Amino acid sequence: MKTYSSWSLAVAAAVGLCALAGCNQRESANETAKDVAEARQDANENVAEEKREAADTAHDNAEDRAAAEYDVAVAQADGQRKVAKEKCETLASDAQSPSDSPLTHGCC
Repeated sequence: MKTYSSWSLAVAAAVGLCALAGCNQRESANETAKDVAEARQDANENVAEEKREAADTAHDNAEDRAAAEYDVAVAQADGQRKVAKEKCETLASDAQSPSDSPLTHGCC
């Protein structure tokens, strides 16, 4: 069994606390606008790539075409989620955390 020194545990705890301190921090509007633009660009590139791949399967069997269309839909949904997450970072930290309600969830 491997034992850890108190120094290693202290460093690990400090790193963990620093990481937690960064959670749910409100970003400035400029930071968020930049992050949203980057998320949109990444999403558009991913969707375009999936659409190109789907076009390549146009003459394949129905199962391959369906899988390609599914990949496009997943890329679109993932892109929308990433953009929404970036927009969420302008909200106050209490609005970012998940709620207990099954109908509403925190955005981040």
